[in-house]
Amino acid sequence: MSETSPSKTFGPNTSGLRPAQKCTVLTLLFVDIDGVVNVGIGDKGAGALSCNTENIAYAENMGKDELLRCKTAQMLKLVARQTAEQETCTYGQLCKGSKQLAEVYIRRLAEIIAAAKTQGGLICVLASTWRTKNVQGVRVLEEAISRHLKEPFAFDANTGSKECAGPTGRLGNIGKFLTDWAQASAEILEGSVRVLVLEDFHITPLNGWKCNGKSISSTLDVEEYLRQCLPQDLDVSLRHIHPFHQWTDSSNQMVLQVGCGLAKKHFHKALDFLGYDVDALAALEVPRVSGAPLHSSDVPLLSEDPAFSRGFRGGWEGEGFVSL
Repeated sequence: MSETSPSKTFGPNTSGLRPAQKCTVLTLLFVDIDGVVNVGIGDKGAGALSCNTENIAYAENMGKDELLRCKTAQMLKLVARQTAEQETCTYGQLCKGSKQLAEVYIRRLAEIIAAAKTQGGLICVLASTWRTKNVQGVRVLEEAISRHLKEPFAFDANTGSKECAGPTGRLGNIGKFLTDWAQASAEILEGSVRVLVLEDFHITPLNGWKCNGKSISSTLDVEEYLRQCLPQDLDVSLRHIHPFHQWTDSSNQMVLQVGCGLAKKHFHKALDFLGYDVDALAALEVPRVSGAPLHSSDVPLLSEDPAFSRGFRGGWEGEGFVSL
């Protein structure tokens, strides 16, 4: 279990915020879900497209003429066939699982949690819109992580429900959580604090958008912004993992933006921050779960559509849409 008692309520007025408990090293892990534990494709003017086995199969089975008329299906096929960064497989292969969760990414998140717990206290904070829009999906994710850890797991807290739209709102909300948490923990906080943020900011590049007047053009800018939200005398280290991948297709006609999940490039950066390398994971004894993967029926979308399923808008979180 995490260092603090789990917060089992994800209501609109409940953050589950608890003061820190005394420990030498305390890690605060902020977890987005969409674009971190699954693969989402940015699709301007619509809810982000879910890159999952069902959607890929639907696109692959389209006739040539139908495919030429459908930009969404073209995007999906291009992403599904793209080799993920520092992987030997494609996003289409990585995203196997349910409509909303990729099994390999769940396992990697469990490994990050296990690595953090070996070095002191851990507070897992849910930053995703799922905290209010898809509570059932949160439960499914918690249960899946529990199976990997071989012990009960639940998020300890969640960021506030009042969040402005877009990447600015998300970063500001995480910053506010840190400020409120530090104030609640001021009298008992000792030792060092590590802040690890797994966040794609709604499939958004770090291209100069602003948060409370600060320009955000890199992960370093995100870390500097969050550092300002904490007391200056606090011994703290921060790392932002931005699981975002952008490229142009071979015809140079389509720019693809993907919340690419915990692909190895980003997974390894998180482990490095926690002081582990890939080989060291074997010592953590995080089991590889065998048996049937999550089925699409495990986590129903807010609404179903005979064509492509999309995520929950707000990240690629929100309304479950989709017709083409």
